[in-house]
Amino acid sequence: MEFICSQAYIKMIREIDWNEQKITETEEFIHLYEDEIVTSAHRFLIKEVHDVSYKVMSGKQGFFYLHTNQGVFPFHVKTNPKYFIDQYKQLKKKGT
Repeated sequence: MEFICSQAYIKMIREIDWNEQKITETEEFIHLYEDEIVTSAHRFLIKEVHDVSYKVMSGKQGFFYLHTNQGVFPFHVKTNPKYFIDQYKQLKKKGT
């Protein structure tokens, strides 16, 4: 399994403590390998991923979507995932 590239995303955790909402952001990564895509919580074989897409929300921030046979998984990203998307599409063209 050869590593190709990564895309950072933000994982937001909301907690209520003494009637106060606290939001904690942590940076996680989506890793693209020649046979799978791996996140902090999921692992998808390339053949299970139908498409990837990106929707800009404000400025450079937006949502990166993994369209899989298990549903659509959204990831909040602060940078444009164009390189990741291009690498994924090249991989799919090869028929992996």
